[in-house]
Amino acid sequence: MECGWTSICLKDLISYLPDGILVSILSRLEIEQAARTSALARRWRYLWTFTSSLIFKFCDWRIVDHEDKLFGLKCRQFVDWVNHILKFHRGMIIDEFSIQFCLDDNIFKSDIDGWINFAFRKRVKRLKFNFRCTWTNGNWNYPLTAHILHYHRLDSLTSLYLCHVDVTREVLEYILFVCPLLEELSILHSRSLNFIQVSSYLLQLETLELNLSWGLKKLRYFPRFPKLRNLRQLELMLNPGVSMLLCAYLLRASPLLRMLKIEFWDFKDSTKETKIRRPKHLHKSLKVLELNGFIGCKADLQIASYILGSTVSLQEIIIDPSHPNKWAPEDPDTQQLARMRARQHLETRLPFGTQLVLR
Repeated sequence: MECGWTSICLKDLISYLPDGILVSILSRLEIEQAARTSALARRWRYLWTFTSSLIFKFCDWRIVDHEDKLFGLKCRQFVDWVNHILKFHRGMIIDEFSIQFCLDDNIFKSDIDGWINFAFRKRVKRLKFNFRCTWTNGNWNYPLTAHILHYHRLDSLTSLYLCHVDVTREVLEYILFVCPLLEELSILHSRSLNFIQVSSYLLQLETLELNLSWGLKKLRYFPRFPKLRNLRQLELMLNPGVSMLLCAYLLRASPLLRMLKIEFWDFKDSTKETKIRRPKHLHKSLKVLELNGFIGCKADLQIASYILGSTVSLQEIIIDPSHPNKWAPEDPDTQQLARMRARQHLETRLPFGTQLVLR
């Protein structure tokens, strides 16, 4: 007589779960893994096509010479594979749509247009396009136009990340106007957006990431910032031309900000200080200040000192001398000097209860 437990264990109990639960499980897998489940049984054949998470990463650039013809073939295969997956997708909505792809020319523009149309047609919540090319200076960015956006409702969007996508101020303000649920916004390496002229539409954001380190030599004028009362996390990438004033203005405009992360790009020892008045009212909510690419020059020391003197509840200031560009060569002696300067100039200025962390 067979044991009852044995017969139960031999059954495929997972396949008896409702479709909604199985699709939820598949949505937590990478798309390649989810698609492979179609070979398990007839029951699983099309379940992966209803996944609510579509994340595509083109990683072959790490192992293939980009000047080799094989690399171009790999790019074309990746784009065709993405198009194939999207063609068979049957879900009505998607929670996340993310593509990381090395884009260096416009031969795939029509494909990207199709990806954007697909995402908004599926009422996407979190959208991420990262077209960064590590070996070039970014000879071509994908242009996001208002024309392609006007065909879709965007009110489901809660998070938007665009890297090496050209976004004009008009397009950005349109997005902010029609996306009442948008909480996270990242615009990186946009040639068309010299500086976000902050409007009242930014008031709904809880997380804001701005890259002002690329394509800007000097920023002399700033718009009037409204009070960003929902903003909790702010990340800034700065070059020496846009540094002290921007930090001061945004800090004043974000009374409930809890975390401020700053990346310093191309800061040199010869950078001059910027004169600015001390704030009349101290910031009461900022808890964590993180400074990456810190070298201990006049400019980054002044920013750190200003923020330290502007807060009353800061718990931690993190100093990381590593270059924000992870592919840039590192000099251990330079990093050690930066840590020494941070300890020398900042440790005595720490508010009571604030910890200095040196990475």
